[in-house]
Amino acid sequence: MQAAVRLVRKRRSPVDLAYSAHIVTLSLSVLVQFHDIQPRLDTLAHVNGLGRWLVFSFTIASMCAFWITVTYLTSPAGDRAPGVSAKILWAAAGIAVMGVLLFGSGVPDDAGAGFLVVHGENPLIVGFYLAFLAYISAGLFGTLRRTWRYVRYVHQPYVRLGLRLVAAGDAGGLLYVGYLSATALTSYFGLPTPPGASTHAVTYLGLACTTLIVAGPTIGVWGPRLATPLRSVAQRRALRRLRPLWTALTTAMPELRREPPSVGDSAGYQLYRYVIEIRDSLLVLESYTGRPFHDGMTPALHARTVAQALHTFAATKRTAAAPDLSPASAGDMKPAVTRDAASGDPVLSPGLPAMKDELTHLTQLSRAFARL
Repeated sequence: MQAAVRLVRKRRSPVDLAYSAHIVTLSLSVLVQFHDIQPRLDTLAHVNGLGRWLVFSFTIASMCAFWITVTYLTSPAGDRAPGVSAKILWAAAGIAVMGVLLFGSGVPDDAGAGFLVVHGENPLIVGFYLAFLAYISAGLFGTLRRTWRYVRYVHQPYVRLGLRLVAAGDAGGLLYVGYLSATALTSYFGLPTPPGASTHAVTYLGLACTTLIVAGPTIGVWGPRLATPLRSVAQRRALRRLRPLWTALTTAMPELRREPPSVGDSAGYQLYRYVIEIRDSLLVLESYTGRPFHDGMTPALHARTVAQALHTFAATKRTAAAPDLSPASAGDMKPAVTRDAASGDPVLSPGLPAMKDELTHLTQLSRAFARL
């Protein structure tokens, strides 16, 4: 329903128009395939085979729209209509010819029977059924090739994952269409059908591929909603792993704690506080060790050094333990962020890990500290 609304409102955007048409026609294709709907359509319209023809038509239109969507998204910005007319004409011709063949076959359609059971002896219909599968294969191969090439230029995580889902669905779809083609040929020539033809395994493969192809472009909608609870679970697990080190450090230096956490604070905010307070405590303890901490140390050695510094800190008076933060000593400290001499861009110094590695480093340190 949302795609239908976008189909009306977003007529000026070719990408929105094509993808909305893809969702609408795909939904109609699935709807018409129900066995109790196909015969009703034939009865209401008094047209033999109307329901089966609509399934073919909506399926071709859906693949055409999706092919156009991926083509627009992966084409250069100046290419306004990259082969769209040819794709539409090819799909329209296939829909028209299949309609003429099905309606003129004179064979009573049975919605409960398979397509090859009803029309498997008509060479024209079987031949055009193979042409229909060839169009689907061309669309799947075209989108697979484009998404696989385009994914290397994308840096957004959800877009990269969405492109990979589409590529996986296309690859599985090619296997699915190849199996249908082999089944059609062996059935027409009276040869043994491929294994699994009498089971629902092939149908499940088609459903899985369709799900991946639909899930890829829509991951921007459901991806964050699914990732939020998973991220919260991971953050709470990281909190538990950091607690031994955080408790020991903030108990020895309670003045370094930020405002006490409240009940409504998110796990991400508490984790951020833990990281900052642990880092501040480690900076204070560096003045009680013979050598500074650095992230190249093994977790076990780093944990032993922290434990020794804590013991020295506890045995020293607080007034003497305060680190010298005079301008002279502060000027001797190397900044965490420097600039590249050639480009002038900010560069992280090797002594400070990137924020994405911060949790990994501190978690390993905390686990080693808890084992002491």
